Amino acid sequence: MSCAPIPVTRGGEAGDEISISSTLAVALLFIAPVGVALAAQALALVIDESVKRRLWLRMAFNVGQYTLALFGTRLVFSLLTGQSLGGAPPAFIGGALPAALAAAVVFFLINYGLTGIAVAINFGNPCSGISGETSAGSS
Repeated sequence: MSCAPIPVTRGGEAGDEISISSTLAVALLFIAPVGVALAAQALALVIDESVKRRLWLRMAFNVGQYTLALFGTRLVFSLLTGQSLGGAPPAFIGGALPAALAAAVVFFLINYGLTGIAVAINFGNPCSGISGETSAGSS
């Protein structure tokens, strides 16, 4: 499910890329069993990362990151709609939209939170800002 990234320029800075693959993976969670969505995203990531010749450690992190984010998303959706966590969800109905939006927020928080922590650790920066603490102490 990894789609070709869309290049984005940011003024004079180096370009960035955005992809809609995670959007498709989240949507798949609402219409397919969670295992199907997790396997599809993991397979797509492994193929994409292998083609780009990325380090295996980065590949493992990305698969783990998306697995946690997608599982958390489905967990929240299941809890809010009363649906089974493991089975195939029933047909998506309009009444499930608020639960889907809440679950998508959970995906965003987990996905970008894990990425932020990994980047901070990689560059030797403290992760204390994530919990609201400051290195200067509390006032």
